[in-house]
Amino acid sequence: MVGRYVNVFLPGYSRILTLCEVEVYADPVPVENIALGKKTSQSSKSFRRKSDNAVDGERSTCCQTHTEADPWWRVDLLRPHNITSVTITNRDDNTAEMIDGAEIHIGNSLENNGNNNPLCTVISSHPAWETLTFQCHGMEGRYVSIYLPGCHKSLSLCEVEVNGMPVPENAASSGRATQSSQWDKFGDADNAIDRKRQVKCAVIPYIPAGQTRTYQCQGMEGRYVNILLPGSLRPLTLCEVEVNGTPL
Repeated sequence: MVGRYVNVFLPGYSRILTLCEVEVYADPVPVENIALGKKTSQSSKSFRRKSDNAVDGERSTCCQTHTEADPWWRVDLLRPHNITSVTITNRDDNTAEMIDGAEIHIGNSLENNGNNNPLCTVISSHPAWETLTFQCHGMEGRYVSIYLPGCHKSLSLCEVEVNGMPVPENAASSGRATQSSQWDKFGDADNAIDRKRQVKCAVIPYIPAGQTRTYQCQGMEGRYVNILLPGSLRPLTLCEVEVNGTPL
């Protein structure tokens, strides 16, 4: 569907519409070779074969590292993308097999130069001067790295092409909200697009003195955990709060 405005309409009489958060996502137009001209890095440079030769749109110019342990090459797509495929053109000489065993990694981390990101595939064999496409099935990442594990290795790439689309963002958060009326001073329409869902995990009905209770939050996502005691002139006292979860 195509449109500028998104309405949420509740038909009927004497009804109240309340929304904690509204998020709107759109599919961008597919982009061809999103690596073209992007910023690149590599573990070392052999002669004049610099890293950006692999994203200059010319399959006759190649990048190459020194002979070293675990050489790598990386492109920065500037923002996370859903990567559908990576296409690599190999060099055309008797050293074309140098790329055999290289790994394609995709992700958002620069730990270990991006080579600890999830693995798309391993290049088992790549004939000289051929262009091969490797499917990555929508893996998400800002960085695409090619890593060649082992000692006395040199990594050379004549062209790296990356196909994918930017990860969808919530388009509503940068928009303007309106509503038919406002219940009170806290019920502003923009509260529904402020990226604050304010989701409630549980209500604590009663905890006996000195006892401990656990409340299941079913994997809710968040950086902050608040405990709110509604009402006027009420003290809140907590002896211990323990939160169990895993980082995103």
